[in-house]
Amino acid sequence: HTFNGMRPLYHRESGILGAALTDERICCEMIADFIHLDPAIVKLIYKTKGAENITLISDTGFVGGLPDGEYNGRVVKDGICRNKEGTIAGSCFTMLRGAQNLRKLGIPLAEISVMASLNPARVLGVADTMGSIQPGACADLILCDDMLNIRSVLIDGEPVKEA
Repeated sequence: HTFNGMRPLYHRESGILGAALTDERICCEMIADFIHLDPAIVKLIYKTKGAENITLISDTGFVGGLPDGEYNGRVVKDGICRNKEGTIAGSCFTMLRGAQNLRKLGIPLAEISVMASLNPARVLGVADTMGSIQPGACADLILCDDMLNIRSVLIDGEPVKEA
């Protein structure tokens, strides 16, 4: 959750944020919904860490995809989820939406794939069977066009038929 729930970056004491952005051992989580992070901050994280040290996440909870309204202490308005005090409380957007936002910033598709698939698998210690296309790996895939609009879905390597 880079930048979220963290003390702001300060030039005299960089704190955890400064360490996260400069330590090559740290793979930063990035919520690219353009609500948690301004597009300029998304670019800053990308330019500082590189695709190999970013894990794209959604922060989507139970309100994901729901219309404006109040749901168990969460208020969704204009696609933004907040608690009753008005603080951002999760996201309403999917990983795909975050990936589409990265694409709009001009980030190459291959690097978006690394951030959204390989890096999360690597961080979880399952990169030998998930997160990349290779023999012996799980073959759950989405096939997209250049702007990341879904064209086809495969589960276990088999196309999913629309109902």
